Amino acid sequence: MSNLLVQNIKHTNGTTAQTVDSSGRVTTPARPAFSIKTINNTRFGTDHSDTSYDLSYLSPLALFTDAHRTTEINVGGGTLSFPSHPTTGNYLKYVVPVTGIYVLGWTGVWTVHNAGDFFGYGWSVNTASEASSGTMTHFISGHNDPDAASSSSGGGTCIVSLTANDYVVPYTMSSSDVQLDSAVGIRCFGYLLG
Repeated sequence: MSNLLVQNIKHTNGTTAQTVDSSGRVTTPARPAFSIKTINNTRFGTDHSDTSYDLSYLSPLALFTDAHRTTEINVGGGTLSFPSHPTTGNYLKYVVPVTGIYVLGWTGVWTVHNAGDFFGYGWSVNTASEASSGTMTHFISGHNDPDAASSSSGGGTCIVSLTANDYVVPYTMSSSDVQLDSAVGIRCFGYLLG
């Protein structure tokens, strides 16, 4: 029987890639991960008479303005930015630092204001353009309100194969008039699975 006694595994440049604590728990401090929260409750969608962020049918989520967003996690060398939206506001853009399988997700609470409206959400890869039809690259979920305005919570994840320097953007689809609950907001997050 033999034992390999290790506390840290490092790259030849000295960067710690893995740590094993005294209880045997393994951490990987350089594993890419991000989590961004926004509490911007400005109404968005295609119903331009009621919305401030006037979006096309398919669009990056425009709610990541300076005053409303919080970067909760950004580790592992990915590039996080908040470019100007094609019409207004700011969207989230994350450039992955390494090739691998990533988990991307959303959680939040929102109100769909128009009866019969469908609000779809997910992620697109290597695009931040708006479109009058179609769907995002990785659809997560949606909410349909057949009768009247209502609030709903939701969330979900998708698993995406990405190449170093690909970028991901949270997208909305078919939103007529939607508003976030500012007390809860929305979180968009991702991390390298392996």
